[in-house]
Amino acid sequence: MARFRQRHLTPPTCPSIISSCRKATSARKSGQAAATLLLERAQPPTAIVCNNDRMAFGAMRAVQAHGLVVGQDVSVIGFDDLPTARYTHPPLTTISQPIHEIGSALFNLLVRYINRDAVAGLAGTLFKPELVVRQSTGFPP
Repeated sequence: MARFRQRHLTPPTCPSIISSCRKATSARKSGQAAATLLLERAQPPTAIVCNNDRMAFGAMRAVQAHGLVVGQDVSVIGFDDLPTARYTHPPLTTISQPIHEIGSALFNLLVRYINRDAVAGLAGTLFKPELVVRQSTGFPP
């Protein structure tokens, strides 16, 4: 938030979008509801970044329902790289997490904890995500 204020920008909060997401019954529906509100603004976005792939699937549906082309008129990006992300239309650009590395590290941490070994210093472990570029993103119109 401080960076936005330093640059005299409005922080990206919108109570109506947050409220609509909370009322939705699934991640896909909340993504669709939030994207619909964004697309109905006087100055709609050229890109939507979602918390997860399921929300991005809903956002893609909203973009298409507005007669726009995902990846050309509006870019949509997800997070998780679910197996289905590559099979959407168009295939979803997403951020892939190293799930196996994370799981392995957590398992090793748990074993060390159970064995009462030292676990200090592991809390700051960083895992490198990967941007998986597919056809749901493009240059702004």
